Amino acid sequence: MKAFEISPDGAQVAISLDNQMFIIPLDWASLSQAATRADLARLATCPEFAPFERNFITEVRWSADAKIVAAKLIGNLGDGRRGDIIQLFHVDQCIENPRALDNFPPPRFEMRGFNKNPVIPSYAWDGGSLFALNNLMRNEGFGDLYIYNLELHKAQELVNPIDGSCCYRDMQWSPDGAHLLFAYQSVTDPDNLIQLYLIPVGTFGTGAQYEPLPLPAITNPREKPQPVLRPAR
Repeated sequence: MKAFEISPDGAQVAISLDNQMFIIPLDWASLSQAATRADLARLATCPEFAPFERNFITEVRWSADAKIVAAKLIGNLGDGRRGDIIQLFHVDQCIENPRALDNFPPPRFEMRGFNKNPVIPSYAWDGGSLFALNNLMRNEGFGDLYIYNLELHKAQELVNPIDGSCCYRDMQWSPDGAHLLFAYQSVTDPDNLIQLYLIPVGTFGTGAQYEPLPLPAITNPREKPQPVLRPAR
């Protein structure tokens, strides 16, 4: 299993199993009894999405209204090449082949080195118009940070908010969309330490200086921190 993403309303879960996506009602009792792919398929409300067989899907993010998913899939990049693509489509109706609402990075923008290494190690969606994603530059998942605007179909390229330098991974939007949480590893640090940052999105590109969260640094240079945020209580 590569992904287990619960919808914002808590009613559904998107599961990636053997690179195929299953969208089923979130019923813990039923899930605990599901031992096979066929068991998952029987739980589905829409058989068209259990499994969704049009593409190899490795990860899934939900829109805020739980009507659209942004799936990271293994797609055709042209010239016979295949690589990671993020594709959006509706899942609120039982349609066998829903129309793609958008695809990126290609054809919308280019990420550094993507032609030679077409991998998206991590991506995050605020559930509305903004995505954060990174390319692969070093240590099995760290790279440049990009912000893509779904409404404008444009990217704010090479955001790299920490002193304009690489490298980032495991981005997460805050529940209100005002902040971005991510893991950062400086290319100039000989110890390759990893620190977590939580920064206001509105300060991107302003030259603002940021401090890491007051947490111990992670010493394994290839660690995958995968931090998460939840609404404050």
